[in-house]
Amino acid sequence: MRLPLLLCLALCLPSLAAAQVMPGQPRPGGLPPTQPGGDEKEEGPAEQAPEEPEKEQQLQPLPGFSTQREKQLQFLELSGYLRWRGELWHNFNLGFHDSGTQQGVPFPEPIDCYPPVGTGTSNPRMEDPVRRTCDDNLSTANMRLRMEPTVNISEQVRVKAQIDFLDNLVLGSTPEGTVLGTQGVPGAAAPAPPPANVPIPGFNRTQVPPQAGRNSLTDSVQVKRAWAEVRTPFGELRFGRMPSHWGTGMFINSGDCTYNREGTDCLDQDYGSNADRVMFATRAFNLLIVGILDWAASGPTSDRLAFGLNQYQGEPFDATNRDDVDQYGLVVGRIDRPEDWREKVARGETVWNLATYLVRRNQDLDQPFNAPAPLGSTGSNAGTNLVKRGASANVADVWARLAWRHFLFEGEGAIIWGHIDSVREVAGLTYLDILQGGAMGRMTYSTFHDAIKLKLEVGFASGDQAEGTQPGQTNYQYSPVIQPPGDHTVTNFHFDPDYHVDLILFRRILGTVTNAIYAKPTFAWDITESFGTQLDVITSLPHIPVSTPGNGSMYGIEMDLSIGYRNVEEGFFAGFQYGVLFPMSALDHPGTGTANGMLDSAPLFSSGVGSASSAQTLRTYLAVKF
Repeated sequence: MRLPLLLCLALCLPSLAAAQVMPGQPRPGGLPPTQPGGDEKEEGPAEQAPEEPEKEQQLQPLPGFSTQREKQLQFLELSGYLRWRGELWHNFNLGFHDSGTQQGVPFPEPIDCYPPVGTGTSNPRMEDPVRRTCDDNLSTANMRLRMEPTVNISEQVRVKAQIDFLDNLVLGSTPEGTVLGTQGVPGAAAPAPPPANVPIPGFNRTQVPPQAGRNSLTDSVQVKRAWAEVRTPFGELRFGRMPSHWGTGMFINSGDCTYNREGTDCLDQDYGSNADRVMFATRAFNLLIVGILDWAASGPTSDRLAFGLNQYQGEPFDATNRDDVDQYGLVVGRIDRPEDWREKVARGETVWNLATYLVRRNQDLDQPFNAPAPLGSTGSNAGTNLVKRGASANVADVWARLAWRHFLFEGEGAIIWGHIDSVREVAGLTYLDILQGGAMGRMTYSTFHDAIKLKLEVGFASGDQAEGTQPGQTNYQYSPVIQPPGDHTVTNFHFDPDYHVDLILFRRILGTVTNAIYAKPTFAWDITESFGTQLDVITSLPHIPVSTPGNGSMYGIEMDLSIGYRNVEEGFFAGFQYGVLFPMSALDHPGTGTANGMLDSAPLFSSGVGSASSAQTLRTYLAVKF
């Protein structure tokens, strides 16, 4: 289905030819070539020779060569950042110790809180459990080096990439001698024996690079994006694996500084949406029109199945088209270029943007839970894992912004609707309907030459009455929600996790904004050009209280304070953040009561019942942006 569209796209787009300067043509700033003719001088006596010999006439510049234009263009541009973050998290489990398997716990507890194996002297690895204590604090530090090179082939053609080195590497996590395999990591290689000179980690001498399957789940270098941009007389063509971003980033967020320009938040992103995409954008009648074709998922390929080809290199191919997740998108609206928007706002003009993003996604067959093909599968039996899915979904997202005087208004709203014909591998279910919605709105008032900003943001993400399969297992990021028998509609909407509202509740405990309504007033003050501070107060409540652990009407109130230093010219940034969450009834674990027929109590420990206690965080960051 994609092939005819791609062929049409390739045939319809005109080829590009780089303009060249012909030899002998005048160059900017150069002397024009000598022209014959001109006024003739009358005959007369010869001029007297000057006392000093005339200086030798300067040589005329050589004609411009055909590649001189390329030499004037910077071939390679490099941008990115190096960041370091240190964090202290206090009581993110909100005081609950429900089970060692994390069922019902809002956030993973320190592993010293888990029940030890054996008791007393029969447990050689842990102190006596009667006298043992549980640490409520987790402290960690991590780093990332991000490189974003741009190769300028010409003024019309460029290739871009994003490469992360030591991506979110936990400092101290790969000391000499660390191996996987003994930690129950699926697919990890058999553990290699530690070096003889490192009997315990306390005697390691150095840190070693992360290596997937050996001492880490990821490698030390990850190529996350690579795509090309080609400007034609009719618009811009892009193809490859590229960033995906829309509007405020509430629903789709690239997680980088290209689109996230709100303060230094772009240096604090963790995820980032990417798309395997071919897109073409053009402008007509003051409107931006973008057509998008995505490969959201392809299923198994020939290099993951035994087709009898013994193919370890060369060109792999998709094993079947019927399990592909096809996605088509269309953007239509009035969207200013970023530089044009900033110039108009700086001149005090009233300027507005309004656009819509439409998406269609469908899938025929599927492999449940991304199950790999059986070991030794061939092209003839690899389809034994395939099931009928018949899934389709549609997205309509509207984004708008308005700058007027000292005010900036921005908002975004999205709705998702669709249907899944078959989910029979889930007990008690046959089909599912999808109806989800989310929205946000923000008003910013700037005064004192933009040194002080007063903001008010409100947001909404629909919830679902379904709870998890265990007591208290509801809408936490580590506890997926599964529809109970008889409930055929999935309604919980999720903000993109790189859209940061706070430091604790949505970012760390719930994982993102979902089943929530929140209000967030903000006071931001740039004390000097380099120093600034910001105070956020976030009040949040659930959309559907029955799906919260406490069946309550309030998540709580969180206060976040940030102090930052920035030197834009030298690219150095530093900051300190403190946050405190005061949880309320929705996050409690009552000892009695039911929700959806499921008992909310039945904890393994008595400490699993009661009121949630406050959580706090201290964060600091250092970054160099280039």
